[in-house]
Amino acid sequence: MNDIENEVYTRVAQAFREAFPQGSVTGIYVRAPSAFPHLSVIQADSSAMVLDSSGNEITALMYEINAYSNSRDGKKSECKAVMRLVDTVMNSMNFVRTSLTATPNLGGGLFGGSNLEDMEIYRLTARYKGATDGRNLYRR
Repeated sequence: MNDIENEVYTRVAQAFREAFPQGSVTGIYVRAPSAFPHLSVIQADSSAMVLDSSGNEITALMYEINAYSNSRDGKKSECKAVMRLVDTVMNSMNFVRTSLTATPNLGGGLFGGSNLEDMEIYRLTARYKGATDGRNLYRR
């Protein structure tokens, strides 16, 4: 398995922190972010694809990235701005976005549960796919 999770996280987190210095970013899901906007960058899938002509393993990757905003004025716009930034960084690493979805936050604390107590937080979820040999990143 080719593990480049730290490299991907570092590039996305650095760009996010430069653009949104008041925000927070993590590489794990958290119940309550320390600040907004909040970004989570999660490697959601990793599987060996094939060996290339040199015998190197090519690993297929999928990242799930969530942007959260609780802005009183423009939470949807703020999440879209975060995702435009994420798109730019992920595309520069040869990842392709496969989906972008508004994800409701349904109670039970900030990010899950069964009631509607936390609808003031807006969330966009994006998924990206790509492949790596451990050094280079390829479009799938």
